Amino acid sequence: LFAFGRNRADVKNAQLDQRIAESATNDLYRQLELQLAVSTNEFNAALFRYRAENSTNATAQMAYNDVVRLYREGQLNYIELLDAQNQLIQSELQRNVALYDTYIKAAEIERAAASFTLNTL
Repeated sequence: LFAFGRNRADVKNAQLDQRIAESATNDLYRQLELQLAVSTNEFNAALFRYRAENSTNATAQMAYNDVVRLYREGQLNYIELLDAQNQLIQSELQRNVALYDTYIKAAEIERAAASFTLNTL
């Protein structure tokens, strides 16, 4: 007779524990969704930066080609040729850094997607 009240309390505690676990699971699910969304947005930003740097590099390459042509024709001095070469190299470095960042962000998406898939099963 007295065990009935204790069993009822145990059932309520178990139900409360179940709701807490469900709430924690839902919070984790939302965190993983957010992480995946943030990673995707960061990847898109990095890809946009890479495309911009690629375009800048193409412009720097054309400018360098023009400077080389003018230098060979004797219209520019060696310092201007070196400056154009330095600008081209800097542009290539920036493009490569942007590409590297894009790869990093792609890996972050893969990691977030893998975590999301594993934890939603």
